[in-house]
Amino acid sequence: MKLRPCSVPAFLSACPVTIVVAIIGYTYYCFVVLLCLPLFASQPYIAIPLLFIYHVLLLLEQCSYWRCVLEDPGGIPEDFTFDFEANIERSRRGAARRCAKCKKHKPDRAHHCSVCKRCVLKMDHHCPWVGNCVGFRNYKFFMLFLFYSVLLGLYVATCVGVSTIAWDWHNLGKNEIELIITGLLGLFFGLALVSFAGMHFKFVLQNVSTLEAMEKDYEYRAQARRTRRRTRNDADGESISEAEADAEALGNPFDMGMKENFSQVFGTQWWLWVLPVLTLSGDGTSYPRNREHIILASGGGESLVSDSPERLDMESLPDIEHGAVEPPQGSSDTDSSDDEAFV
Repeated sequence: MKLRPCSVPAFLSACPVTIVVAIIGYTYYCFVVLLCLPLFASQPYIAIPLLFIYHVLLLLEQCSYWRCVLEDPGGIPEDFTFDFEANIERSRRGAARRCAKCKKHKPDRAHHCSVCKRCVLKMDHHCPWVGNCVGFRNYKFFMLFLFYSVLLGLYVATCVGVSTIAWDWHNLGKNEIELIITGLLGLFFGLALVSFAGMHFKFVLQNVSTLEAMEKDYEYRAQARRTRRRTRNDADGESISEAEADAEALGNPFDMGMKENFSQVFGTQWWLWVLPVLTLSGDGTSYPRNREHIILASGGGESLVSDSPERLDMESLPDIEHGAVEPPQGSSDTDSSDDEAFV
């Protein structure tokens, strides 16, 4: 495991993490000590399966959580050099992206986090509840943490809810009140995280990050539109207005289809999908692009491929498509006009 560099004051990152640990600890006490242990004396055939399922879910949830907390989300390698064919995102002037604060060239999908004070590969967002950025190397752990938190919360709420059937509601004691609080906590967090986990699962299938989903426009789309506009002006002698060009949505160039998008995060071996182990694809500095987007972005006209995207073979494309990714004349590869991006 590659540990993240410690650039955030310890007390700032530790406070939310401490709250999470406290909630888990309190839930553990109520579920195990107050609910299952008394049941173990009278009905062990019920208590044992309840305890086993709970501890399996808790183990997977905690392993996922702490790997997300401790794992380095991925920084820009010291030896990284911007490649105008491998990287398609540009600065506003069309030059290679360069972080004004880190003084490094930024590969596709990398953003600067003002909290961590560094650029993060495929940055999704900075999460205070894990005290870390969620990015290329720990996104799978973040997804598994959400998944198991939903299961664990709903499981605890269901078990507590079923146990209340045998209660005497006219004579509730301290233990029963604490179990009610635990059940409500489990129900609240389980239901609250369902929509959040569903949103991120959708992002996985679309191969977009939270930052990319929030951006109104991608720099590589703007660059592609400029290229298409120049190409069409030269070919047809017709002028295309800025509004008409902006209306031409090019889609996500990194969308390789749901199956490959999923495998980029969770890996290709299905038995590892649910385990908090690294199953990375690539090094985080460049990503496969779908052929259809490259053809359209370079002025190739109608799509020449089927509905299922394929990996781009740059050698098979005409020269004009290579020209679409070269910097405009007069632009510097030390451009630093990109805005700092974080959540």
